[in-house]
Amino acid sequence: MPLNSIVQSTVSQYAGARYAGQIDTLQVNNVTDAVLDTAVAGFGVPLARTATGVKPFTLVGDIFAGFTVRKHTVMNSYNSTVSPTYAIGSVPPILNFGYITVPVESNVTEGGSIFIRYGVGAGGSVLGAIRADADTATAVEIPTVKFAESALAGELVRVVITQIVL
Repeated sequence: MPLNSIVQSTVSQYAGARYAGQIDTLQVNNVTDAVLDTAVAGFGVPLARTATGVKPFTLVGDIFAGFTVRKHTVMNSYNSTVSPTYAIGSVPPILNFGYITVPVESNVTEGGSIFIRYGVGAGGSVLGAIRADADTATAVEIPTVKFAESALAGELVRVVITQIVL
């Protein structure tokens, strides 16, 4: 084989239509940033305010700060067992107003409120997961965020933050 030949493994002909943490609309959005107190694995992850920055939203008393935005300079993997990670001390982009794509844990309906899981319940155990109900009091409602479309459990769905989160 010549030295200048290219060897390529099998790749899909087309890129996926949607990815977690993707801002896939031209409508008005606001993206800010903050220092991470705890590493965040994944894009489209809900964040909570801390005294010094932000962390993943995982506790009942957490104050919602927005969602991590997909950033191409962060390690991305097409291997489903490896998540892109924003490291402790990094400053990720955070959508705090507008539309973003996130994965959902339960079936969701357009216009419905989102809930973020803070404890293990009948419908799941992944802290920070986004769903359509409180799941036996293990997920908290975020009143300023709504589902912008309907989707099934495990799918990506567009959500909208209806007022700027500070």
